[in-house]
Amino acid sequence: MPYFIFELHTLPIRQARKISEYASFKEASQAAKALRVSMELPRGTTIKLMHGETEFEAESLLMEERVSDRNAGDD
Repeated sequence: MPYFIFELHTLPIRQARKISEYASFKEASQAAKALRVSMELPRGTTIKLMHGETEFEAESLLMEERVSDRNAGDD
């Protein structure tokens, strides 16, 4: 399954733009880390790595809102 690197914008609305695609996690991880260091990202923008069978699937997973369980068990 390929690995995709996205530039994720959260301000003013959540948007993703594919930057590149890699066959292996190691290559993709190294590229994402290098981009995070080398790019001056505007406020609300991050570099994210996501895997999926297609670019569409990876972007869909990236755009999902995640629910936190931080308070689970505090009753």
